[in-house]
This record gives sequence, C-alpha cells and structure tokens, in this order.
Amino acid sequence: MDTLADRLTAAMRRMGINDRDLADLINSSGVSISHAYIVQLRKGQRTNPTLEHLRALAVALAVPVWWLIGEDDPAGDLPFTALSSPSRIALAHVLELARRADRLPPLGGPAERLPGPAEVVERPRPRVQEVATHPYQAHEVRQAFTGGRMPANRVGGRLQALRKVAGLSVSEVELVIGEGRLSGVEAGTVVPPEPVLRTLLSTYGLTDYHQVELFIAAARGDLDGRWWWGYFQTMPLWVVVLLDMEDQAELIRTWFSDGVPPLLQTSDYTRAQRQAAHFPDTAAQQVRLVVDLMLKRQARLRDREMKLWAVVQESALLDDMGDVEVQLGQIDHLIDLCKRPHVSLQVSQGRRKHYRPRGGSFSLMRVPQHEGPDVVWLPALTEDLLIDDATRTMEYSMAYARLCTSACRPQETPEVLTGIRNRIVRDLRS
Repeated sequence: MDTLADRLTAAMRRMGINDRDLADLINSSGVSISHAYIVQLRKGQRTNPTLEHLRALAVALAVPVWWLIGEDDPAGDLPFTALSSPSRIALAHVLELARRADRLPPLGGPAERLPGPAEVVERPRPRVQEVATHPYQAHEVRQAFTGGRMPANRVGGRLQALRKVAGLSVSEVELVIGEGRLSGVEAGTVVPPEPVLRTLLSTYGLTDYHQVELFIAAARGDLDGRWWWGYFQTMPLWVVVLLDMEDQAELIRTWFSDGVPPLLQTSDYTRAQRQAAHFPDTAAQQVRLVVDLMLKRQARLRDREMKLWAVVQESALLDDMGDVEVQLGQIDHLIDLCKRPHVSLQVSQGRRKHYRPRGGSFSLMRVPQHEGPDVVWLPALTEDLLIDDATRTMEYSMAYARLCTSACRPQETPEVLTGIRNRIVRDLRS
C-alpha cells in the first residue's frame, strides 16, 4: 500500500508545486505549516501529522484525505474495480454524502476535495476497458459533485498568450519556475500560486503595477462578477484596467479636443470614428467589437450613480466624420444628455481668450479603491496611458478647472449645441 509520503509526493508532482509553494497555499488558508515540515512528510521522516494538517494538505492538493493517507478506495470493492479512477472517485464522494446523511462516520476521513485531472492511482482493469475513452474528465466529475466550488484556473489561456508574445518557449520559462510546472497552468488544470504567477508575469515583461494587480485579482476569482469579465481573455490588458476603473469610478471628468467623449457617443458616431481610425482598411470585425463594447459601457454607466462631466471642443462637433446625418444625430444625442442629472456638458468655443491646454484629450477618474488623487488617462495611438502620480494628476486637474471656467456654462450648453446644429444645416442647404 502507498504511504503518505508516496502520495504526497505524487500529488505535488501532479500539481507542479514544490514544498514552499504548498506551504504558502496552506498558510494562506489560515492553517500554519512550514515547508520544512512538508519536506519531512514527503521523505517519510514524519508520519503522523495532525488531522488539521491532513485536511489542509488534502484541500491544497485537491485530493481526498483517505487517498492522501494511503487508504484503499472506499468504492474499490467489486463490482467497482473495473471502473476508471474518475468514476470510482465520484462514487466514493456519493458514498460519503450518503453516510453523512445517515449520520454514519466517514470512511477514512472526509473527502473535502476530489483528485485533479491526472489521478495518480489507477487500478488494473479488464483489457477491454483499457482501450475505452472515459466520457468525463476528472475535473468535470469533481465540479459536478462540489457545486462548482473548486478553484478554477481563470488565467491559463492569457498566460499562454503572453508567453508567445514574449517569444519564450515552455522549456525556457520552466528554467525560471521549475521543470514540469507550466503545462498544467497553461492548460487550465493547475491553479498557479501567487508567487509563481508574479514570476511568470515579470518573465513575460508585464511590469505595469495596475495590470499586474488586476491579473492577480482575476486569478483569485475576485473579478468573476464584473460585467466586462468576458473581455479579459481577448482585450489588451490596458483596456481591461480602463474598464475596471471606469466601472468603479464615482466621477469622470473628460476633455476631448478632437471628437466626442466615448461615453457620450452614439453607436453611429463610434462606428464612423473607428472606421476613420482604420482607413483605408474596413476592419469590420474590430469596428463591431468596439461599438458593442461602447454600448455596454454606456449601459453600465446609466445603471448606477456616477457623475460624468465633459468639456467638448466646438470644432470637433463641426467635423462631420464623413456623414452629416451621423453628425446631426450625435449633436441631438448630446442635447438630450444635457437633461440627465448625472451628466454635465460644456462646450469650449473657438474664441479668443479661451483656454486650450497643450497636448490632446485627457480624462480624470475618481476611483474610491485607488489611494490618492484622481487617476489620468491619456488617449494614444496604440495604447492609452495611465498616470497616477499625485503631482502630475494635480496638473491635469488644474487644467480641467481652467477649461471649465473658459467654456460655456452647463445650463447654456443646449442653446450652444442647437446653434451649432443650425449652422451645419444652413451650410448643408447653401
């Protein structure tokens, strides 16, 4: 019969973790254990761990306690010996639930977690069974009998994409994190401990603080309920950080010198703007993605208490984006937005003695979770830039205050927009 040392070593090898990683996982769950003690257990130098340590080891390694201590499979008697290991594990879990319902003692200890995809104990089966393919993966059986409570690897696919962008092979990365540890992570069958995840992100060149912390939060499952979670795997990470901050912001102040702020655009205007950015290519798929995302961002902002304060350059409203109907529809939409209590809109007109800051557009976001002043987003050609330095953000805040004092007052905006609309219609008729 296998010993505790044998099965502990096999389970750690299956998950691709070392003694320190396992100790970190258990300590993070609130149970105190040292990596030196785990080494002693794995080498057979210590053979009588406490029940608390046994349960913590089983939970961290995603195996039942009875399996870890070397007990036989409770579902191992005939007629179950011909079944594959995932099926026997599932039956063992059902048996434990039935005994618990009848207030009977557990067999070999509670089965808190079931083994992962690479189950290490495989009983001999009749030859006819050896060529059969089991219809369920072990992790599917595990998910079915734990109500989906098992920790999931949410970032494996994204990590693989980052590695390929960095031009690194699996073997090159495993020189850093240890041999045999990356395949399971990228396949989604192994949840990487946070220290390993941080090492991987650093190896792949991801050093931006906000992007790294968002990645870590995603791996922990903290972001599962966010409306934008479906974009995590496909969008650039800076876009995901922008969506996350926007979703948490209490106040957004934005100045757009060359167009209408994205959160105030009509879908036709967004489409025309993106087509102009890709000209002469059509980029139909990218345009559809951007329009769909914009509509979801706007819907999210309508559903919650968030103040949006925008200053728009008059000359940007006179740009027809190639279609006068789109232009007029956008101005009508802005006039309608002026009626909403959470939107404040001003127009900076092209007159003398009006302030116009150096550089282009920018937005300030007040995010409660961010310690310090507002953060600043600067639109750029390939990637928007995030500034959170207090001195620099204060400069942008002062510039925005000067913009507001030199633009028309919010209560005058509907009249100013109507005047711009009438001017466009007159020019169209002449």
